[in-house]
Amino acid sequence: MGVKEELALVLITEKSLEKSLTGSIIKEIFSGGVKPLELIEVRMFAPSEKLIKEYIELIIQRSFREYLYREYIAKNKGPIKKRMMLLLLRGEDAISQIRGVVGPISHRIDGTIRNSFAEFEEDEDGKIVRFIDPAVIINHSEVRGGKGSNYPVG
Repeated sequence: MGVKEELALVLITEKSLEKSLTGSIIKEIFSGGVKPLELIEVRMFAPSEKLIKEYIELIIQRSFREYLYREYIAKNKGPIKKRMMLLLLRGEDAISQIRGVVGPISHRIDGTIRNSFAEFEEDEDGKIVRFIDPAVIINHSEVRGGKGSNYPVG
């Protein structure tokens, strides 16, 4: 059986960029995986309202949907749109590696990017009930039908 090479997407949020967390986040991505990942694209972009709305439709967890709507639609009406840094990575099992390094959107896990850099409020059971800033947004673990997701997304 051949090596399963995948593409993984990581979006560093504007708040993380403003707090100069970019280098620390990228360092965690490359030091946290068990297999090497190749960085094949880096780009700054301002996601359109249409793109954010389409992504929100895929998200199951309410607190994460509310964060995206609040920060990238409701508070993003001026002439200068909020930006993100897009990282596109390629490698063996890239999606599951990124999921493990970033951490889930439902609860805190020590040693993950979200545990180290995200800002959120938790209930008495440790469930994340409100995101102030998730630090990063990734593909596949946070969306409906996320391929191979090990994390609860609802």
